[in-house]
Amino acid sequence: MMTTTTTTMLDKPLDDLSREITDLRHNKINQNYDMNKLCSIITVSRDSLKETGKFQQHILKQLQQFEKSLADINEILRSNSEQKLQLEQQQQSGDDVDIRAKLMELNAEALECRAAAVQLQLETRIVLNKANEIEKHANDELVQQAFEMKIKQQEIEKNRAEESERRARLEQERQRLKELQEKQQEQERLLAMTKIHPHEDEYANWLIRDFMNDNQYPSCIIRTSPNASSMPISIKYLTVSETENLLDNQEELISTPINIKFDLTTNDQKFIILAIPYIFKRSTHRENVIKIRQSNGIWISTQTNESIFDIHKEKRFVECKLNESSICAVVSRLKHDTIFIQNQLSGRYLSNADPRCTLHWPKNVSQNDFTIDICIQPVDLPIFTQFLQNFSHECQGLLTVGPIIELNFDEINLLKPIQFTLPILIQSKKKLIPPKIISTSNDETNIPPPPTPSQPSQQEMIVQQQQLIFKSMLGEDLNNERLVLLYSGSNDNTWHIDTDIQLIDSKTHDIITTNIQYLHNRIIVARYDKQLMSLKQLSTTICLFEQTLNQRSATLFFRRRLTNINEICIVCCSSQRLDTIENDIHQENYSIENEQIKEIILQEGQILELRFRGNVIPKNKHQQLVQFSFNTYFPFYFETNIIEIDKYSQHLSSYYYGFLQIYSKQKFLRNGIKEIEKKKQQLDIVKQDWQETDICLTELLLTLPKPPVEIRTPIQKSLTTFTAEGVLTPTLFRDISTSLVGDEWRRLARRLGMTRIRIEAIEHDYHEDAPYYMLFAWFKRVPRSSDKVLLLIHGLMNINRWDLAQDLQSIKDDKRTEQGTFSKDEQLKLLRAPFIRICQRDECVRIWKQLARELMLTNDIIQHIEQQYPSKHERCLRSLEHWALNQTRADIPCLARIIRTLGFKPLARQILELRFRGNVIPKNKHQQLVQFSFNTYFPFYFETNIIEIDKYSQHLSSYYYGFLQIYSKQKFLRNGIKEIEKKKQQLDIVKQDWQETDICLTELLLTLPKPPVEIRTPIQKSLTTFTAEGVLTPTLFRDISTSLVGDEWRRLARRLGMTRIRIEAIEHDYHEDAPYYMLFAWFKRVPRSSDKVLLLIHGLMNINRWDLAQDLQSIKDDKRTEQGTFSKDEQLKLLRAPFIRICQRDECVRIWKQLARELMLTNDIIQHIEQQYPSKHERCLRSLEHWALNQTRADIPCLARIIRTLGFKPLAREIENMA
Repeated sequence: MMTTTTTTMLDKPLDDLSREITDLRHNKINQNYDMNKLCSIITVSRDSLKETGKFQQHILKQLQQFEKSLADINEILRSNSEQKLQLEQQQQSGDDVDIRAKLMELNAEALECRAAAVQLQLETRIVLNKANEIEKHANDELVQQAFEMKIKQQEIEKNRAEESERRARLEQERQRLKELQEKQQEQERLLAMTKIHPHEDEYANWLIRDFMNDNQYPSCIIRTSPNASSMPISIKYLTVSETENLLDNQEELISTPINIKFDLTTNDQKFIILAIPYIFKRSTHRENVIKIRQSNGIWISTQTNESIFDIHKEKRFVECKLNESSICAVVSRLKHDTIFIQNQLSGRYLSNADPRCTLHWPKNVSQNDFTIDICIQPVDLPIFTQFLQNFSHECQGLLTVGPIIELNFDEINLLKPIQFTLPILIQSKKKLIPPKIISTSNDETNIPPPPTPSQPSQQEMIVQQQQLIFKSMLGEDLNNERLVLLYSGSNDNTWHIDTDIQLIDSKTHDIITTNIQYLHNRIIVARYDKQLMSLKQLSTTICLFEQTLNQRSATLFFRRRLTNINEICIVCCSSQRLDTIENDIHQENYSIENEQIKEIILQEGQILELRFRGNVIPKNKHQQLVQFSFNTYFPFYFETNIIEIDKYSQHLSSYYYGFLQIYSKQKFLRNGIKEIEKKKQQLDIVKQDWQETDICLTELLLTLPKPPVEIRTPIQKSLTTFTAEGVLTPTLFRDISTSLVGDEWRRLARRLGMTRIRIEAIEHDYHEDAPYYMLFAWFKRVPRSSDKVLLLIHGLMNINRWDLAQDLQSIKDDKRTEQGTFSKDEQLKLLRAPFIRICQRDECVRIWKQLARELMLTNDIIQHIEQQYPSKHERCLRSLEHWALNQTRADIPCLARIIRTLGFKPLARQILELRFRGNVIPKNKHQQLVQFSFNTYFPFYFETNIIEIDKYSQHLSSYYYGFLQIYSKQKFLRNGIKEIEKKKQQLDIVKQDWQETDICLTELLLTLPKPPVEIRTPIQKSLTTFTAEGVLTPTLFRDISTSLVGDEWRRLARRLGMTRIRIEAIEHDYHEDAPYYMLFAWFKRVPRSSDKVLLLIHGLMNINRWDLAQDLQSIKDDKRTEQGTFSKDEQLKLLRAPFIRICQRDECVRIWKQLARELMLTNDIIQHIEQQYPSKHERCLRSLEHWALNQTRADIPCLARIIRTLGFKPLAREIENMA
């Protein structure tokens, strides 16, 4: 077993090391060889040798123990021999058979011990021999490894020298190609000059008509024959609509389009020569051609030549021959080369656009001769870098790309592959730090043992050689980088990956070589990181990159002239030329104040429309809709004077507002649904119909300052005085208004339910007195049934004016203390039972007027009650209620005296019952229910002894508790409804049935002190710690508990919903810490969905601890300010229920666009939502979600206000209740 373990420990590292050395012998090291792998194998082998040495020492220790064991065994054998002799002697002397059996067992044990000792000795010798062999083999391998690594180092240095020579040759080749390109450009220029001179010689005597200096006509030069000098020629500018479909992909307009009309039939001339100046841009991969529009609206290229005129040497011209009236324009397009491949010859093609792009074909590449039309769409490093920045998420893993190469050819089958050399952008170099090898063994194994005297120099030499190899091989780690070739069809926008070819990268990583046997219409080479991007993602990214190459970044802005604020200049230009155009605009005396700039993505030559909306439009009506096309080299300028439409609108601002919009025509697919069966609602046929619509790309805000007007002094208004109601008096309103600072009175007005328009009107009318009259106006509008003091207190709390709310609550409490303990509502509730008892007596109802006069009601009030209520019972009840609400001294004794004066003494002496409930009752059972009658001059006395029922109950208190109750018999009317026809749901007969019941009038608390008992010290309890939730932390609870004085913590506990028994238990268990643990226990019991902070604030307010409530609210606000109100996901989750409720209302869904505009969504977003989601319910929901995710102030109150402005007040109140 030990031998197997040792062999297994060393076999795997040695096998790996031998295998790697064999690979190094047979394979040549290149730059991509991973030296980290070899280093790790050597390290593991060295660690294994160290482990083997330790294992040998362990085996030697075991051998020493075995020797001791053998000595012990020999000692045992000697003792056994002596025992055997003794037993033999005893046997001879006549011992019994048991002794002989024992002797035989001892002999067997001795033999087994000897066999085990011999086996151990054999295994020990085998292990020692194996360990010596392994150590010898490992030393030989290390020596061989050191020798081979020395040889490999020499090979690496040799390869490095060869690589340096190759790079020098490559640099020379690049220099040669550059010189060749310059020579080729010079030849092209000379060739153009040679092309020009024959024309000049051939048409030297032709007449020149120069339109270059006439601003009424487009710039051009026309040459005609001498006999056509009088031929009429008409030249006009081209309208924007006529330039539609002028440019194809990667084409740019470099001249002004012109419309030329002439007639050759009268002068016997076959053609004229038209020369058009163009904007010169030096480029090796582009060519300039003249395009002519056909009668069917299609633009085609014509044969074009470069030309030079002595009178305009500073300009460049291209010319063509025209034999009829035409519409012409000069465009710049990518160069197209034609390659003619002969079957019998091999050849090589070098691109004029990019010399790095070459084709090399062998002989007999196909059965027939064929041609290839090649066009290279270049990719610049700045464009690719900007693309990576704009689409960083989609391009994660994309390193570099090459140009898009378009090949046009007839269908041909290649017999042999064609070698393509394709350029690719060079990625920025990043030095990668080799990963450190982290050992996963214990700390003791990480520390290598000190080297033995026989091996230190050899190990140091190996480590130094390894370090030299690693340093020499450091460079770019391309293990995760992959090169792929992507292809696409001529009319296919999807890119596919060609997996059947092999791509060979150059040392400089800027040229890719491959052999292609199956040609594709479009190809591109890309380098990507396989760990960060999949092949599917790569195809999608290349499609996005191709779209980006065909797009242009445009800038839209407008400026206002300094001398005339009504005159503006609108500019739409390429973002690349923004600085130049801004300088030109500045020289025209236009201001940059309140500048607005928008960037949009457009296509070259895209037709756009400039529109105006709002209260600001151009003075000239024909300029309110202007068409123009976007071109990189021809920025769009539009100067106009703007005026307002309605000078009386937008009266709350000092500006007139409008919008400048850019629209574009776009096509979309509309599904026409034909419904076969309306009842079954089955959709049968779906027709695809492409329709064109206007899309708003962007808009800018236009502001026009209003002219100064004479400000009339507003007439000071004053509200009529009002009668004070309770504590709300004009003096109180004046004090509150003077205490409100800054914008607080407006916020208070919003909290009290006043609209913004009403607030602005009050501010406009009353100026400095606006806060006072705001409270005045609110007081007039609040219904009398509402508790105005409470509404005002809540409003002050919502604007964080806790001091004013506390003062108002104190005034209210003091007023209530002065007027009596009960409010009017409480007093009316207390007298409800006597009033019903009186109204049940018919004799009292008959003389209700006499009763009203006894109650001191005036004749006007009696007549009003008689007119308003037809029933005498109702009149009697309303008279009693009016007396209770308006008399300061309205109580039961006073009412009893009035009833007695009317002659109803039995009613005044109402029979009452004295009852007991709870744990305290009279000792005499017959005294537990006592009847008596109330008489003014004969008070009721009742004496009794009380005892407890259960002495073990109410153990948390030092008293037994019970209640003394006063009951009275009262009648009530029960209506029995007999239903005649259930279908019609008509009530026919109503029977009146009087029934009698017991009503508790009042009760008193009875306490009975418990007898003194031995008090045991209660065990101190402690609650477990809890996780803080928001601002509610143990520290906060400790601060609140220490701030509560006297009995305040018990009152707070009752307000928080805790029972009396629970409060007594906490006080019994925790003594001085009871307030803290009360808050602790309440925190544990409140559901997580509840707003615990708000509940605690309300509880503190109810016990009149306004200071603590204000501090807690401040902590909550500060915490929310630090962390932000909600994260986007939490905010969306919070608003989910109101959003669904809004989308369930069809009237809201129908006006979802109006709702989106109220939510401050731009037209771009609204159009995007309308295109992406077909259902109006979905559009409404997405608009609300976009508002919630992008607005900083998106909450339920704000949403309710927006819904209320749209006219849905019930829905707004429902949303507010959701808060």
